[in-house]
Amino acid sequence: MPQIGDRAYSKELGYKSENTYIWASCKICKKERWVQEVSGKPRWEYCRVCAQTYNRHSPSGSSHYNWKGGITRQGDGYMLQLVESDSPYWSMVKTRSKQVLQHRLVMAEYLRRPLKDNEIVHHLNGIRDDNRIENLAIWLLFSRYIRLRDCLLTTGSPEWGECISCGETKPFSELDAGHFVPKHNANYFSERGVNAQCRHCNAYLHGNQLGYRRGLIEKYGEDVADELEVENRQIKKFAIHELEELELYLQERIKEV
Repeated sequence: MPQIGDRAYSKELGYKSENTYIWASCKICKKERWVQEVSGKPRWEYCRVCAQTYNRHSPSGSSHYNWKGGITRQGDGYMLQLVESDSPYWSMVKTRSKQVLQHRLVMAEYLRRPLKDNEIVHHLNGIRDDNRIENLAIWLLFSRYIRLRDCLLTTGSPEWGECISCGETKPFSELDAGHFVPKHNANYFSERGVNAQCRHCNAYLHGNQLGYRRGLIEKYGEDVADELEVENRQIKKFAIHELEELELYLQERIKEV
């Protein structure tokens, strides 16, 4: 009969794997058995029966020893956060995991209301887990300003506007602030390079570039498309004071339009 701490190779025990095993007792029921050795210790402290029983009755949620505030990271870099059913933001939950994208939750808490599905929140610096409100809020202001500006320019009403790519008239709530050149720090807040677009052109047609180019030329002149492409090649980093100044500027522009 092996003694606690004895070791044996897998082939000696008739196992196919190439590992070292150690004779150890279960932490709960004290049953002795061979356990795979890792760093000089048994890989599992409990036997299979005790482990299953412990997992069924172990604390969950905030009572669990490994609780991290209900925050997890997705494979694409975005953070998810658990939302309780009594939260005012429960309507934003769309999955069985009861989690929402953390940057959307941060924005919702900032606005003190749940976000609608068509309200898109962007990370200014492109870092998907940087969910500081100052890295999120300014885009929402800029998007609102662009859509208001173009609604008034094309229809004279703040409630309806024309898509720059296809020319269709849509309600304000169904318009996006779409970039002509894909988003980059240099053109993120370009007032000529971002215009009101219907969701079909912006999302489903990936910007509808041909229609967008025609709309830009009609709106700003022949050279604007080339100028925007040159602008996008520049390197731009925003300092905190620049973001603060931009936020004030956008607030004033929204009041004006």
